[in-house]
Amino acid sequence: MSNRKSVGNRVRFEVFKRDSFTCQYCGVKAPEVILEVDHITPVAEGGSNDLLNLVTSCRDCNSGKSDKKLSDESAVEKSRAQADELQARRQQVEMISKWHLGLSEIDSDAAGALESLCLRSFGLDDGTVLFDDAKQQLARLAKRYGHEIVCKAITAAGGKLLMSGEFSDYVAQLEAFNSIGRICGVMKAAEKDPGIERLFYIRGILRRRVSYVNEKHCIVLLKDARDGGIDIDSLEQLAKEVTSWTQFRLAVEASLIGDECEEPSDARELEEATDGTHSQH
Repeated sequence: MSNRKSVGNRVRFEVFKRDSFTCQYCGVKAPEVILEVDHITPVAEGGSNDLLNLVTSCRDCNSGKSDKKLSDESAVEKSRAQADELQARRQQVEMISKWHLGLSEIDSDAAGALESLCLRSFGLDDGTVLFDDAKQQLARLAKRYGHEIVCKAITAAGGKLLMSGEFSDYVAQLEAFNSIGRICGVMKAAEKDPGIERLFYIRGILRRRVSYVNEKHCIVLLKDARDGGIDIDSLEQLAKEVTSWTQFRLAVEASLIGDECEEPSDARELEEATDGTHSQH
């Protein structure tokens, strides 16, 4: 008689959840195979049913990947084995369904929390609700950037809106909401490149002042300038003084190669005008 301790369904479920319903030996997942709970330290050697001593294993791995075929069992015994396997599959599918349902409930709670935070940050009353597409946008941002970053971005966007004094204006509210995604992008970039927020701020100055900015090129140029030792304050001041993206770009490029900042030549202006990157005044 086997001296293996019986592992209850609740414990098995916890082990399967922890291991993402994946065999920890070969990587195969349910429900393609039947999963079992294996004792890391065998019961015969004093192993317990503690979660730390249990691991998810497929049936083949748990039996040593045995290639032994069924012996000359009766048809009744074979049928019973098939029924047991079917029941095991059914139980595991039910476990996975419960797990996914739990994750859905968590996602739903998180989405509701983001909506409430957005409404409070934007100074809207308790009776206000977001449109479905706005809720979906917040959900997409949370999936892409994580709940924490989206919360910080919502708070930042709401703070700017309230400080502007236009918090009761629908257009201003819409612009603030649409800025949440951009703020998330900046915060995410700042995790890899601390201080880059200042460069995005300078690009924002340009975006507000001139009619066109090559936004991707602008960030690359600003990073090159920063890494090349150009003072950030001087870049910000330049962004407040230029009258076009072309003027800003050429001035920074000239600084990078050590030349004096000067207005672009007529030929260069004509070249920029033809590709749409030069502001007409």
